[in-house]
Amino acid sequence: MAAPAATSPPLPGHGRRRRIRRLRYQRLGAEQQRLPVRDRAQPRRGTHRVPRLIGHDREHPRPERRPVPEAPQRLIRLEERALHHVLRARSEGRRGAQRDRRMGADQLRVRLRLSGAHTSDHHVLGVDDAAPFGPRSRVPSRVLTPLIHRRPEIGSTPERMVCMASSRPRALSGIQPTAGSFHLGNYLGAIRQYVALQETHDAFYMVVDLHAITVPQDPAELRANTRLAAAQLLAAGLDPERCTLFVQSHVPEHAQLGWVMNCLTGFGEASRMTQFKDKSARHGADRATVGLFTYPILQVADILLYQADAVPVGEDQRQHVELTRDLAERFNGRFGETFTVPAPYIVKEVAKIYDLQDPSIKMSKSASTPKGLVNLLDEPKTTAKKVKSAVTDTDTVIRFDAEEKPGVSNLLTIYSTLTGATIADLEQKYEGKGYGALKTDLAEVMVDFVTPFRARTQEYLDDTETLDSILAKGAEKARAVAAETLADAYDKLGFVPAKH
Repeated sequence: MAAPAATSPPLPGHGRRRRIRRLRYQRLGAEQQRLPVRDRAQPRRGTHRVPRLIGHDREHPRPERRPVPEAPQRLIRLEERALHHVLRARSEGRRGAQRDRRMGADQLRVRLRLSGAHTSDHHVLGVDDAAPFGPRSRVPSRVLTPLIHRRPEIGSTPERMVCMASSRPRALSGIQPTAGSFHLGNYLGAIRQYVALQETHDAFYMVVDLHAITVPQDPAELRANTRLAAAQLLAAGLDPERCTLFVQSHVPEHAQLGWVMNCLTGFGEASRMTQFKDKSARHGADRATVGLFTYPILQVADILLYQADAVPVGEDQRQHVELTRDLAERFNGRFGETFTVPAPYIVKEVAKIYDLQDPSIKMSKSASTPKGLVNLLDEPKTTAKKVKSAVTDTDTVIRFDAEEKPGVSNLLTIYSTLTGATIADLEQKYEGKGYGALKTDLAEVMVDFVTPFRARTQEYLDDTETLDSILAKGAEKARAVAAETLADAYDKLGFVPAKH
């Protein structure tokens, strides 16, 4: 029988010391797991690799605790709270991780502002960028926790305004410049929501002239209608200091990202869009353009460029938001986290306004009758005449009943929405009175509303230099966001960056 191969003798006590050290690490590791993060020992940087949770023995002494300046101590406490958002996002999956990390950083900015720190001249960096503070942070370095690091004052630039608005969720919406005057349904159904959202969201609103050319347009009329749409949005209450208002064609990143999304969308997927089917059936399939077929994909690019959390749309546009969500998830899954997956912002209590002459159809430019459509830029006398000639019914009781009394119910809805009075209060107010009293009072309310609106719109149209300046500043702010998103998408796709 062959003798066993000779092996070198183990070093005296080598295995025993190693087992003792392992047991010591296990015991001390368990003890430190029960300690707060800030009190756990951390390895010295730049030395040999040691376990993350270490004890204090002769070979691996515990790092000396040095006093931390007052400001970083406050930051560390805030970092631990912000770290919760990061860890929770990782447990929920990759899709929400990027958004929740951003939320954690934004909440950190808010807390710093409340605690007296100045966030206007700071930006968020990782742990490894904390060298200017002196002693290192005790937050685990393998997790990118939000820290504050000074940068030069940038003044009132688009970058600064974007940074200041980043603590709010972002909303984006657009309106086509093909309608001329806004009508009452536009205002009560959408534009009034724009005005409210600018107070709670980082709101981006645009006049979508690129979408307008999916059907033939007269160049002079398109230019005039684009300015008219912007002037009416400002007259309705949009404030350039609270929101970003711009023209779509002023930001070329829309068309650039639109092509990327075109290459990511299946033909059958685009064919299922009901808006294309409706419009091509209305205007004729032989007159439908490829742009009309692919405009929902350009709408996807509009939304994703600004990392919007919410998209205020009507129920008929929900399908386009779902396409946006699908393409955002597809891009993120294929190339890495890049785009925020948005949600449709559909306000359930928004009043639906119907044609004054045919209350069975919704008030719109394409479907309404001329006498049943209330344009906000019409002469006040014309508006009052349309309200007084509105169709009601043969009954004389003023009560809300959408099924049995659609005409009267439509008038009550308009009255309630413009004045803030409840339907019940209006029913009580006009109890025992005829339809004439209701129509006369509503006509006065409408005149009081449209008269200042027309005046404000005309002021902007008379001063096109100021109007164009507002749109130019809005485009500059929009490009500060859109260019960053597009560059990130191009980098994920593998495009060679242009050398400047």
